[in-house]
Amino acid sequence: MTSKVTEKSIDIRNETGIRLKDLADNVDNLLPAKMSYNGVRRWTDRGIKCRDGKVITLEHYAAGGTIWTSHEALARFN
Repeated sequence: MTSKVTEKSIDIRNETGIRLKDLADNVDNLLPAKMSYNGVRRWTDRGIKCRDGKVITLEHYAAGGTIWTSHEALARFN
């Protein structure tokens, strides 16, 4: 059985927001691998499984019909 890790929420007033679509288009500048929108979206829904069995998800929020995360949330996710 895996446990899901809940990390702190995104503080939209103090963090730099980025749309998931834009993150997917520019993730190769931020991470060593190329990623599709669906792959980034999976990070928000299913997360990734750590070696210790915990599942960590990318923090995100919805605003105006668009899914957003932040550069700071991505740094915490890595």
